Amino acid sequence: MEKERIISTNFIMESETEVMPQIHLGKGAIVHTAFDDYTLVNQIGSGGNGRVFAARNSDGEDYAIKFLEKGISKQKLKRFKNEINFCEHHRHKNIVPVLDRGQAFLDGKEFVFYVMPLYADTLKDRIRSGIPADKAIDIFIGLLKGLKYAHEHNTLHRDIKPENILFAKDSFEPVICDFGIAHFSEDDLLTIVETKATDRMANFQYAAPEQRSKGGNICFQTDIYALALILNEMFTGEIPQAVDHKRIGDVNPDYKYLDDLFDQLYKQEPKDRLYPEVMILSELKVLAEKYQREAEKERLKAIVNEVIEPESFNPSIQNIEYKDGCLLFTFDAFLPDDWFQMIRNGNYSHSCVMGYDTYTLSKNRKNEISMPIRGGESANVIKSLVKYMREWVISACYDYSQAAKRRAIADQRRKEEARLAEIRRIEQEEEMNSTINDVLKELL
Repeated sequence: MEKERIISTNFIMESETEVMPQIHLGKGAIVHTAFDDYTLVNQIGSGGNGRVFAARNSDGEDYAIKFLEKGISKQKLKRFKNEINFCEHHRHKNIVPVLDRGQAFLDGKEFVFYVMPLYADTLKDRIRSGIPADKAIDIFIGLLKGLKYAHEHNTLHRDIKPENILFAKDSFEPVICDFGIAHFSEDDLLTIVETKATDRMANFQYAAPEQRSKGGNICFQTDIYALALILNEMFTGEIPQAVDHKRIGDVNPDYKYLDDLFDQLYKQEPKDRLYPEVMILSELKVLAEKYQREAEKERLKAIVNEVIEPESFNPSIQNIEYKDGCLLFTFDAFLPDDWFQMIRNGNYSHSCVMGYDTYTLSKNRKNEISMPIRGGESANVIKSLVKYMREWVISACYDYSQAAKRRAIADQRRKEEARLAEIRRIEQEEEMNSTINDVLKELL
C-alpha cells in the first residue's frame, strides 16, 4: 500500500494506509495540534518565506497562525524554531506569546506552524490613521519595556519596524512580534544558529548604520536605533533618513522635548546611543518634567503685573417711605455687609440730626436700610435726615472703593511674591534634578 503523510503536532509519521487528499494552504483548511483543531479563515500576512493566516479553533475563538515551509533553508527553519522557543518560554505583555504549535502537510509540502493571538492592526496601520500624542508616548514606553525584557534575556530582535508591532482592538499596548531573524544567546537557543551580521531584512528603512555595512557591530543598541526612528515617525509620519529630517517639535511643540531624546538615540555609532532601556525611560521622565517646568516658568514670567481695580460701587436710593415707625431707604443694588458696616460706623466726616446718627441705621433686606423715627418730627427734620443719608452713602461708597483698591493691591503683591517664589522653586528643582540625573548616568 502507498505511504501517507498525516498531519501531526510535532513530527510527520508514515502509515500503511490510502493516500490522503492534498489539502490547500488557504481558506477552509484545517490544521491540527495535540490540543486543538484550527480552521483557516484568510491570509493576513506574508514575508520571509512565512505566511500568516487568521484562524478559528474548535471553540470558535479567533487566532493567528504563522506557517513556514519546512523545505526551505535549514538556517531559516532553525530560526523559526528558535522564535517559537523564545516566545513560548518568555512571557511579557509587550512580546507576542506562542500559544500552540504543530506541523502540517499542505499543497504537497510540509509546513511547521505556531499559533498566537489574533491582533486587530499594526503600528504601521496606526501611524497611517494618526496616533494621539499621549498615546504615542505610551506606545514608545511599551516598546522600551518589551525590548528591555528581550535584551535582559540576551535576545536581540534586529528587525524592529511598525509592521512587527501589533495591537489588540481599542488598545494602545504594543506587542512586538516576528523574532524570526533575532539573534539569541546560546542559552536560549533550541538549536544553535549562526546569525550573520550582513543578513538583510525585508524592510531596510529601520536598519541601523551597523546593519548597512559588512561586519557591522550588531548589538542591543541596534534595536534602540530602530525604536528612535519609530518614535519620530509616530509624530511626524516620516522616517528620519537625513540630518534635516522633520522634527517632533515642528508638528507638536508641546512634545518638542522628545527631539532631545531622539538625538540621544539617533547616533551613528552604537556606543554613543543612550542605553540601557532604564536610562532611556529615566531620560524621558527627566526631559518631560524639565519641559513642564520650563513651560510653567515662562507662563509665570509672562504674567502682567498690574492691579485689577474693582468696579466702583455707587448704589442709589430708589425709594423712601415711612413704615412701622421707620424711614425705609430702598436702593437699586445689593448692599454688601461690609459696605453697610462702613456707613453705620460713621468713621468718616459727616453731619447728622441730633439723635439720628449713623449708628441708628439697620439693614433689613439685601437692598434696604431703615432708620427709626420719633413721632411728631417736622418736615424739615425729615428733609434733613434724607439729605444726610445721601451724604453718608456718598462717603461710605468712597471709603468702600478705596478699601477695595487697597485689598486689590495687597492681593496682587501677594500673587507677585508667590509667582517669584514659584519661579525660584522651579529653578532650584531644575538644578537639583539635573544633578541627580548626572549622578544616575554615572552609576548606570
